[in-house]
Amino acid sequence: MTTQIILPILTSMALCFFAIPRIINVCVKKDLFDKPNKRKSHNGNIPSLGGVAIFIGFIFTICFWATQKDIVELQYIISSLLLLFFTGIRDDIIPLKAFQKLIIQIICSGIIIWFTDIHLTSFYGLFGIYHIPKEVGYPFTLITIIAITNAFNLIDGINTHAATQGIFALTCYGVWFYLTGHSQYSILSFSMIGALLGFLYFNKTPAKIFMGDTGSLVLGFTIAILTIKFIEFNRSYYGDSSFRISSVPAIAISILIIPIFDTLRVFTIRTLTGKSPFNPDRNHLHHILVDKKLSHEKSSAILLLITFLITLSSMILKDYISGESILCLSLISIMTLTFFLKKI
Repeated sequence: MTTQIILPILTSMALCFFAIPRIINVCVKKDLFDKPNKRKSHNGNIPSLGGVAIFIGFIFTICFWATQKDIVELQYIISSLLLLFFTGIRDDIIPLKAFQKLIIQIICSGIIIWFTDIHLTSFYGLFGIYHIPKEVGYPFTLITIIAITNAFNLIDGINTHAATQGIFALTCYGVWFYLTGHSQYSILSFSMIGALLGFLYFNKTPAKIFMGDTGSLVLGFTIAILTIKFIEFNRSYYGDSSFRISSVPAIAISILIIPIFDTLRVFTIRTLTGKSPFNPDRNHLHHILVDKKLSHEKSSAILLLITFLITLSSMILKDYISGESILCLSLISIMTLTFFLKKI
């Protein structure tokens, strides 16, 4: 447990914690700020390169504590993250167009799928689908990675929100990896958790720094890869039956319900109103709560509680109802709660 959980958390947290004040000083000297406008939820100029510290803490920790012998895909994961990291830095300093970032994400996802063969091979009977052939699995995995990556990028609109949602998902995956003997992947999960914990200290209101696209893209991409491994490992896991999740795709969606649902929701609203799906606005769930005069931390806590309750309910019901029923209940729950949040 020490080398798979505790030390990775402490290492990445310490590195991120001590790196951020230095990054803030550089941002102040070079005028690298996220400046307020009518769409954003902050006042004043805030440094936006917190993702640099998150990346440093995360990458150093997995290079130090994880081994390529146990994670054969490690070199390709790090290569893809490096490419996303530099894309995020460029976008945080000089904004890129949406299609430019999309091309980089396609390349990074392609590296993972082509060189590591990480891809979805089964829906575990969800919608009657068991085996997924490669010609379908590869493009579907590409879409999945890009969708999750952008979902975390899009929910990074208020202090602590993206980080707390990320910590929740990574904790779910990390604990499961550890309990089922996939300890090296638990190192990846807890290394990112530690970096996010170090970042949160400086991101709480009044925020001293934002993670920016550098952080949200790296976070989302990491969670996307671990989501796929979480789903795929269940197929080949034959240990303690209490840890095997037959409806794992539905459970994974429950764990990521806020990023996934919020992204689909705002994209639908923008499309129906004749706008580009990538045109920024204030229709996100976190904006709804903040506009009701709730603090960033309270808004993030409410959304995290919703995620926790939906995931917990799904885990309790997984042995009694089908994956389709779990997915349906999750969607009904989040839609009902969204309606309630808008009315209060």
